Order: sequence, then structure tokens, then C-alpha cells
Amino acid sequence: MEIQATPSYLDLYSSSRQPGRELVPVRLPEVLAVVPGELVRTLRPLDGQSEIQARRELTGDINLRNATPHQVSDLSLDIYAAGLIDYEEYSLLAFQPELHPDYNKTIGALTGQMAQPDKPRDHVAVWEDKLRFLIEHDPEDTVMRTRTLHVVEVLKYLTTAPTRIRA
Repeated sequence: MEIQATPSYLDLYSSSRQPGRELVPVRLPEVLAVVPGELVRTLRPLDGQSEIQARRELTGDINLRNATPHQVSDLSLDIYAAGLIDYEEYSLLAFQPELHPDYNKTIGALTGQMAQPDKPRDHVAVWEDKLRFLIEHDPEDTVMRTRTLHVVEVLKYLTTAPTRIRA
């Protein structure tokens, strides 16, 4: 009797996938890809559009210095699709603990602070605090520190008025 290897998920489903159905970031205004080692690349405006208009089109009416966790979680997908952050950074930004239904039973019970997912806060400052914490308490994790620094810089970029387009 011959023993057959169990087929993998990839073996079962890769041949049946329809071409062109892969998850590919959608480019809003033409965007330069994020290159490792560079903090932020700017949005390139469409014809007749300023960089400020390109940012407004991306962020809508959300001010990242006064946004709710719901808004940041939703906006993070647009920032990822625009190519300003990579998938791992998107995962970090999209994860908002207060949106979890058991937050009050777990983290809230330990800290004494209940979830307030609709309370606006300065998300740039929140991410700067995360970066300071990583620098102080986990200096060896350079990958997480670099990702967190990049998220901080992208959030700052999206909240400040541009002076000129960088190459």
C-alpha cells in the first residue's frame, strides 16, 4: 500500500484561482513605493491637483491629531493601498485594541480604563509614545522600531502642510 502525502492548501487552491484576483494595493494618486531605509515618500498629485489636495483625497476629513480609533482603523487600509506603508505596518496601524469586543473584560479590567473607541485622540502622539517605549524597553528590536518610526513619519506627513514635493 502506497502512502500519499497530504496535499497542502496551496496545492488544492492555487490552480483553481482565477487570474487577476490577487490582493494588490490600489494606487490612489500615483504614489512612490516605500523603499526600506527611507522614511516617507510623498504623494504625487494627479494633473491639476496640489499635494495638499492629494492628501485630502487620501485622508478625507480625518485629522490624525484628533481621530477616533474607528477612523484610524478604516483609514489605515487607504494608507496601505496608497503605498505609503507596507502590509506589516498596516497591520500595526489597523489594530486598535479598543475595538475588540472583549477589551473591557481584559485590558480594561487590568488597567481600570474602559474602551472609548469613539473618543478622538492624537494618534501621532500615541505612535510617538509607542516609539519612545520601544527605544527605552526593547532597543534590540530594530525591525519593530523601524516600522514604528515609519508609521510615525507617515502620520506626521499626512497631518502637516507640504512645503514642496520631495523627489
